[in-house]
Amino acid sequence: MVLTLVFEFIFQPRPATLFKECYFTFQFQTYPHKQGVVLPLKMGVLCRNLFVIKPWNVLVVDDHKLICDSIAALIEKCDLVDKVYAAYSAVDAIGIVRSSSIQMMLVDARMPGMSGVDLMRSLQKSYPSLKFVAMTSFDETATLKELLTLKPNGILLKQSTGASDIHNCIAQIRLGQTYYSADALSRLRNIDPLNFPTLSFGKREREILVLLSQGKVTKEIAEDLNLSAATVEDYRKELLKKTATKNTPELMVYLHRNGVL
Repeated sequence: MVLTLVFEFIFQPRPATLFKECYFTFQFQTYPHKQGVVLPLKMGVLCRNLFVIKPWNVLVVDDHKLICDSIAALIEKCDLVDKVYAAYSAVDAIGIVRSSSIQMMLVDARMPGMSGVDLMRSLQKSYPSLKFVAMTSFDETATLKELLTLKPNGILLKQSTGASDIHNCIAQIRLGQTYYSADALSRLRNIDPLNFPTLSFGKREREILVLLSQGKVTKEIAEDLNLSAATVEDYRKELLKKTATKNTPELMVYLHRNGVL
């Protein structure tokens, strides 16, 4: 009898490449033996959908030089990025896009002269493959509604955006997904509930949320609910993913802000 086992490995991004979906296939031949010994027949490698994604060049556009340079510095630490450019006006940004190979732009929505919104709208027509992340210090309804008309690949609120947000944003968009920071997503659900529906939580998720809000740790929650610690931790990680939060304190803030607890 030949038993084939398939193991899937998802490689973590390296500075120069990103590997996905590499499958290693091992075959073993079983021989009749009183001790049930299994001897290897052969070992091979089957690679499916294995491809390399080159690091992206990213352009940050913000008329506030200090903010622009600070965001660019954070992006430079991301191993998914090759070069980072900075532009302090829409005019400078257009020049860089025309002269360099840019895959993603993080653009301040409100700038003097040609606004970031108008800049993105203009470049979307000429560079349809270019990815746009809108950044804004304004969380009022009008600004976010205007950004939604552009259908950007991501939205970040500058006052609550950190290094992890920026790294996650780049990683998600590289994989063909959209990214909205937790604060932006919370406001978008109030503005456009059809496309950004309010989250719903199952009975077990709510039980764990209540115990987390009481300050209990994984081991205590596991004992209270008669679950394994690993199961509770899986629920906690899924709740963080569902709410786009980074840790338990952020999760609690999100839940109270949105009236879940």
